[in-house]
This record gives sequence, structure tokens and C-alpha cells, in this order.
Amino acid sequence: MDAYSPEQIAEITGGTVLNGSQGPVTGVSIDSRRVNNGDLFVAVTTQTNDGHRFVADAFAKGAKAALVDRKKTEAHLREWDIYTLIAVDDPVAALQKMARAHRRKFAIPVIAVTGSNGKTTTKEFIAAALAGLGPVLRTEGTLNNHFGVPLTLLEITQEHRAAVIEMGMNHAGEIHLLGTIAEANVGVITNTGQAHLESFPSFDALVDAKWELVGTLTGDRRLVLNRDDVGLVARARRWDGAIRWFGIESDCAFKASTLQQSQDGCWSFVVNGSEVHLRIPGRHMVYNALAAIAAADALGIPAGEAAVGIARTEPADRRMRSLWIHGVLVLDDAYNANPTSVRAALQTLMTLEPGKGGRRIAVLGGMRELGEQSLALHREVGTYVAGLGVNLITVGELGNVIAQGARSAGASDTPAFETQEACAEWLRSNLREGDVVLVKGSRSEHMELVIDHLRKALS
Repeated sequence: MDAYSPEQIAEITGGTVLNGSQGPVTGVSIDSRRVNNGDLFVAVTTQTNDGHRFVADAFAKGAKAALVDRKKTEAHLREWDIYTLIAVDDPVAALQKMARAHRRKFAIPVIAVTGSNGKTTTKEFIAAALAGLGPVLRTEGTLNNHFGVPLTLLEITQEHRAAVIEMGMNHAGEIHLLGTIAEANVGVITNTGQAHLESFPSFDALVDAKWELVGTLTGDRRLVLNRDDVGLVARARRWDGAIRWFGIESDCAFKASTLQQSQDGCWSFVVNGSEVHLRIPGRHMVYNALAAIAAADALGIPAGEAAVGIARTEPADRRMRSLWIHGVLVLDDAYNANPTSVRAALQTLMTLEPGKGGRRIAVLGGMRELGEQSLALHREVGTYVAGLGVNLITVGELGNVIAQGARSAGASDTPAFETQEACAEWLRSNLREGDVVLVKGSRSEHMELVIDHLRKALS
């Protein structure tokens, strides 16, 4: 990050510098445990914690200044009188103002990526597709919220030739906020699916929340959309600019053809005369790659060049990463889950041929943030699994609802466990060479522990 003096930060944020200056800051942190020498510490208050409790810790780690709530400074004046403070009305809003001001210093293209599924992989594909431009900043991991987006934008330097910013949401208005901070030139919406339904009165309202990104685009406002997504096709009638459509089923500018799947579940295809080979299993990954190729085209990069970078992209952690455990192929897709992504993962499982005597097994945990429809949607997933003929094992209370749905649809043997460790122990005793196992659930279900316990038990 560029160096900023406390006075410059105060001017940007409408704050007041207290106790003088210890010099410019060269980084930003919202976690006192991860403060680096020279950082600005932002005292964030959440439902479970108050960063103002850790101001002294941040300075002990080397922070040069702290962005604090002016209402809370009075209670700590004596305690903090040796620290450089920038008192503001709202530290998080001030962080966002800093990020917006910093982004405006750079005339580089910014690509914003949102959608119900595939955001992180699409972001990685886009960054890889743009590699020919030079250094590309991208969101690390899933820092895609009202903290992560500004922290990412503040990392832009003179060396960067583009930035790819992932944006997540679980309430209306969030994407609009993030979009106004990033001021992207290119907007990508991967798809709309059944995610975060508890925060919306209807599915249409959820789609509208994704569409908020469109109104925040700046410059020549280039838009990349999934032509096979009915919700996005309907919303596109509201857009008066050009759209780069991608898809598999529908006719569009970036349509995949000649799709082929290898034995490891990874796909290859042709788009606009260029062959694309993926290293991440799943037909749904084709959509993510197409979105990346269309986004790269918006910046003048031909499909063939984009395909080279995409072909090098490995799966992100816990996102359809395949691993072998004693002759068993495990698909680790444990990072998150909603009904749409679970069905896509199950479709991938069905395309993989077990070894001799092997079986297809789905180990599923609950899907969170589905609101009043939650139980019905879990039962529907169970019914879907039963229809596929996949062996089902579940973990947790909501996982048991999936099992109930499968049993109601005729599945007879559906073990349901309360803990990940108990599930892993069952798998250790019952898996056999040649099995193909999918592990998936929402982040809060910690389904990765099933894999970790299993690996430990078999090591």
C-alpha cells in the first residue's frame, strides 16, 4: 500500500488526528494479532467483539496509528495518550472511504465478480487469464465483504495492471455498497441460485441484490453475464449497455462447444476456436472459465491467451479439490454449500466412474442461511440424492434432514451422524478401494473435519 500520513487519512475520512503523528502508515489491519510494523489499525466493532479493546496490543505489534470511533476515545484518553489516533464517526465507513480514494488514484481496470456460486474460482480464473497484462491484484481467499473488499483495494500499487475483486453478500444493499467502493469497469455475475434465502422475501429479491453491481459500474461499463441463467436474462432487459454473454446451452458470444470430460472429472471445451483445458473437476467449472474468458475479452485479451492462464489454475482450498486416500478418490468441496452448488457437486460425482467394486458416496452436511425454506430445501436435496442412486451419509442436525428426505424417496441405507469425527470413523471402517467420495456442506458445518479425521485415522 502507498504510504499515508495520519493527516491525509483524516482528510479522506473526515477524522481528527489526536496525540500527534508517529509517521506515515504503510499497511492496514483490522486484526491486532496480524498487525505489521507501520500498519494502520482499524478498530472494528462487530456483534461479538470490539477492536477498541485491542488498540494497545496493535501498537505493541508496531502499528503507527489507529482508526477509532470518536465516541469511544473519551473513555480511553489517558490510556491512549501516547498513541496516534484518527478519531472518526465510524471506523468501518472510514476504512471504506480510504479504499475508494486509494482506488481512484489508479487508472487500471477493476473487474468485480459476484454471484450465488463460483465467485472464488471465477475470480482465480480471471486473474490467471489476465496474467499477460502484468501483475494482477486479486481478492485473497474469500475476503469479499465490507471489510475484505476495502482491504484488498488498499493493496493496489503502481505495479498492478488490473484488479479482480470478489464481492459476496447476504443482505440487500451490500453489493451496491461494495460496488461504490470498488468502482469497477467490468462486472461479472456468475449465476443466481438458492443462497442466503433467509435474508430475502423472495428469490427475485435475491436476484435483484446481485444486480445491484450493475448500477455501480464506471467508465465504459462492461458487463459479463450467464446466458443460461433465467434470472439474469430477465434482469438484462434493464441494461442499456453491451453484454458479453457466456453459456453452454444458450446461443451466445462465449458458448462452449465440444465438451469432453477426462477420467479425473476435469473438462475441456472449445470457445471461439480456442481449446480450454481445466484442472478443476466439475462441469459447472466450465461456466466459471467461460465467465473469465469473456471478462478477459472485455480487456482485449483473446480467448487463446486467456485459456493458457486458466489451464494453469489449481482448485482453491476446499473447493472441488481431489485427493487420494488409500485408493479412495475424495472430492473436497467442503468450503460452502447451498442447494444449487450441492446439486452441481453431485452431478460431478455422477460423472466420475468408481474403480472396480467401488461406489459413489456423498457425505453431506447442512446448508445454512436458507430461511423458512430451509427444511424443505434440505429434504429436496435428499430426494435428489436418492434419485441419483448415490450412497448418502450425513453429518449434523440439518444433514439428518437431508437423510430423511432420501429415506422418504426410497433410499434405505443412509447413516446419519452427529459429529464429523463419528462420520470419519464410519468411513474408515466402511470405505473400500475404488470408492469416489464427495464431501460438502456449509462453512459453519466444518465438513473439512471429516476429511481431516479420515486422513489422520488412515495415516
